[in-house]
Amino acid sequence: MKDYIEKATRTESIVGAKDRLLLVPQQVGEIMPVLKMIDKIDDLKKFIYYGKPMEGVQTETLPGIDTICIPEDKIRLLHAGLGLLTEAQEFLIPILESIMRATPLDVVNLKEEIGDAMWYQAIACNVLGTTFEIEQERNIAKLSARYPDKFTEDKAINRDLETERKVLSDA
Repeated sequence: MKDYIEKATRTESIVGAKDRLLLVPQQVGEIMPVLKMIDKIDDLKKFIYYGKPMEGVQTETLPGIDTICIPEDKIRLLHAGLGLLTEAQEFLIPILESIMRATPLDVVNLKEEIGDAMWYQAIACNVLGTTFEIEQERNIAKLSARYPDKFTEDKAINRDLETERKVLSDA
């Protein structure tokens, strides 16, 4: 895992990000209500997967679909996807609030959210018959194809998706 983190951050770029962030405070503020709406998705996830009552939910069966028609793997992947979305929100909101209010980050909480996101990723890996290690190798192979020497803004914007897909298929 440490090797993956080192290889992955080789392709990270924050050059100019701080300056550009300062140019868009209104837009950053505007996404906060959107992020807060993800709470409704979290409520839905908790209703579906944990049986937690949900206020104002109207239940009805989709016509032509019954539970027998929905494969368990899709149900598990939906759980992983909903969970990753809600964990991303729980990770992102405190960071944005810390930036906008110039307050310290709650690092303990952020690490917890990373762990929770990894739990949902583990479910997805299990369903898809893969592992963190395999997907880390595939990800680094794709990034190495995209950025053979180092990160460039041009290659980040003008990606060769065909080559990346081939690398992912071959890895």
